Amino acid sequence: LFIGSRLLVNNACFLASALGISERIIAVTIVAIGTALPELVTAVVAIVKKQGALAVGNILGANIIDITIILPLCAVISGKALAIPNQSASIDIPFCLLTACIAIAPPLLFHKFYRWQGVVLLGAYCLYLLTVLI
Repeated sequence: LFIGSRLLVNNACFLASALGISERIIAVTIVAIGTALPELVTAVVAIVKKQGALAVGNILGANIIDITIILPLCAVISGKALAIPNQSASIDIPFCLLTACIAIAPPLLFHKFYRWQGVVLLGAYCLYLLTVLI
C-alpha cells in the first residue's frame, strides 16, 4: 500500500503538472487520494468482510490522528503559527465543516451511514473542485 500510494502520488503529480493543472488542485485531489488510499483499501476490505464498524473506525481514527497529532506536530516543527491562506479560510474550511455535518449527523441520529450520504458527499466534492477552479 505504501509503495502503491507513493507511486500514485508522484506520477499523478508529475502528469498533472505537465498538463498545467494548478498546484492547489493537485494538492486537494491527488495528494489527498494518495494519502487516504490505505484507509480506503482497509475500509473496502472491511466492508467486503461485512465488518462495517471496522471501516468506520478506521476512517474516523485516521482523521482524528490527523487533526490531533499531525496538525499540531507540524506547528511545533515549524516553530511558529501555521498560516491559513484566505482561500482556505473562505472556501476550504466551510466545505470541510459542511462535509463533516453530512457525514456525521445522520449516523449519530440513526446509527447508519446511508448511500444517499455518499452520493451527496461525492457531489459536494465535485462542487468544491468547481469552486476552486473558478
